[in-house]
Amino acid sequence: MANDDGVAAVDRALSILDAFTDEEPVLTLADIAKRTGLYKSTVLRLARSLHKYGYLLRGHDGTYQLGSKVFLLGSIYQRNFHTASIVPPVLRKIVDALREGASFYVGDGDERICLHRIDAVRSIKHSIHEGMRLPLKLGAAGHVIRAFEGETGDRYDEIRRVHYAVSFGERDPEVAAVAS
Repeated sequence: MANDDGVAAVDRALSILDAFTDEEPVLTLADIAKRTGLYKSTVLRLARSLHKYGYLLRGHDGTYQLGSKVFLLGSIYQRNFHTASIVPPVLRKIVDALREGASFYVGDGDERICLHRIDAVRSIKHSIHEGMRLPLKLGAAGHVIRAFEGETGDRYDEIRRVHYAVSFGERDPEVAAVAS
């Protein structure tokens, strides 16, 4: 885990936080060690510090999950991104008009993060929620972000020209998407 641009201990601690996913929000020490490539003893020492500051919770059974401090930081990020008062009302209008869910994403490296989500009132829904990270290379929203971040190629030139993208089953075979 050599990194010339940071502090190794911080990199290792952050890799522990990155080990948790929506699909597996509770992990054992062995799970974390396997996902991070760190020794169990290293994970244990770092987990103690992360627990001390509220970034990890340790269950009675020895499992770990993200602590409330992670939520606090996410809330600060979202509030200070200055979209909370503007974006959700626009998404609500889209949902009301189309009767489909609507999301607002921002790029983050090779992923996009859902900052805001309004679901349609339907029994069948596309499962997306705020804070979810998705690949930037798949899906209409990812293509729009890439286009306006300067990605080259005919597809991205066309998106910049028409200001929207459409995708069919790129990320999920049962989902189509339109993004602008």
